Amino acid sequence: MLKLSRFVVCIILISQIVDSSFSIENNWYLHNGSNTFYRFFRDKITWFEADAVCQFNHAHLVTISNSFEFDRAKEYLGELDVNDIVWIGLKRSQPAGHFMWTSNSYPVSLESGYWAESLPACSNPLCVTLDPMRDFRWHALRCSGPETASFLCEMPVPDWLQRCIIKDLSNVAIQYTITTGEVFLTRVCGDTKLTSSCEEHKDIDVIYNDLVCNQDNLNENKSPWDILKNVKTNNTEDNKLSVEK
Repeated sequence: MLKLSRFVVCIILISQIVDSSFSIENNWYLHNGSNTFYRFFRDKITWFEADAVCQFNHAHLVTISNSFEFDRAKEYLGELDVNDIVWIGLKRSQPAGHFMWTSNSYPVSLESGYWAESLPACSNPLCVTLDPMRDFRWHALRCSGPETASFLCEMPVPDWLQRCIIKDLSNVAIQYTITTGEVFLTRVCGDTKLTSSCEEHKDIDVIYNDLVCNQDNLNENKSPWDILKNVKTNNTEDNKLSVEK
């Protein structure tokens, strides 16, 4: 089992929805050893709608092609107490075709992967969910409904953001505002909140020193979710989004 306490970075992307009067706050999660952020949406919609939401956020539905990715998604959703099915990026367009990942078009056979059961007989496109009630094994449903599910998006870590990630420090929250390009880092040390900014020409050692606690073990047991509670955002809604029908 992966250890969330080893190294956790949370990133907040604040973006304006096109043709909408409100903004959505997206909390993206990154685990040590990974090169992608995760974001879980609790809204229950069809697979096609979920795929569109991920793409709007410059991401895609999560790919789970090996045991590391399976364990990582399982632990992340478990930390969030997810107990209902979750769409992932695996889809079969034709009854005689292969299931393929939307991120890379790699086929997945019925003999591989993490299937919970045999596939249902269906002439419609089938898409795959993770089922927490069956140890997050794969369960296929019709992509266009009437079945709906929450969903998990993933986004590659941008190259420019790599220098902002200080792997020697645990539990750092990163706030990135898309419209301005500003990047702020926050770390909680006991009752003290330390902050820094990541700019193109700023020395990484300066950022590191800004975020070092007086006694660096004070923050070892603090959850990343507790850190996010101390990061001010403009979001007043709890994980709400709108989907064009």
